Amino acid sequence: MPRPEPGSASAQVWAGELAERLGKLREMLVLQFRAEETAGTMQELELDNPHASDAIRRMMGDHRRLMDRLRSILGSATVYAQGKSPQMLHLRRNTQVMLAALSEHEATESRLIQRLHSRDLGTASSGA
Repeated sequence: MPRPEPGSASAQVWAGELAERLGKLREMLVLQFRAEETAGTMQELELDNPHASDAIRRMMGDHRRLMDRLRSILGSATVYAQGKSPQMLHLRRNTQVMLAALSEHEATESRLIQRLHSRDLGTASSGA
């Protein structure tokens, strides 16, 4: 989704579409993070793997930080869509950075869970 020239009429449309997409992402992440935090999976991993407690807690803390960043970007996109200057001047770049952080979080979380499960099964080559 290429960004049009700031201040142009199509920039408002672009920002509106970005806000809509980010809103959908937010809804999905709220459900996903809530499930991860309340289903007990992470708490079980932590109880079974006290040596990995810091890593698990860091991952869970990422949820709040990622949602805060997304909320800020979404707010700026919404303001921009209304034809006002966004508080965040680098909306596209900050969106890319947030999406990269989300991708890294998911990859780190998957690697940690796989490593802990492998260790539990006795197939891991080294400790967590």
